[in-house]
Amino acid sequence: MKASMKQGQCPDCGSAEVFPVEVNPSEYNGSIHVRLRDNYARKRIVLATLACGDCGLIRQYAADDAKSRNHLARALIRPPDNPR
Repeated sequence: MKASMKQGQCPDCGSAEVFPVEVNPSEYNGSIHVRLRDNYARKRIVLATLACGDCGLIRQYAADDAKSRNHLARALIRPPDNPR
C-alpha cells in the first residue's frame, strides 16, 4: 500500500515530515464548491492542505467528515458502467 500524507508519510520521498498548512480561506483556496446531482444545490467542501517539509509536495484532501463525504458522493459524476 502506498504511503499517504493523511497518515503522516510523504508518498513521493517517504519522509515523516508532513505538516498541515494553513490556507487563506478568504481567497477560497481552502475549499471547493460542488453542485449536487439530485437537486442542483451548491455545497462547499472544506479542504485540508498537507505539505512535506523535505521534498515540498503539497496535497489537498476533502474534509474527513460524513457531511463532506455525502456531498462528494452526490456531486461526483462517474462514468457509466457500460460505456458504448
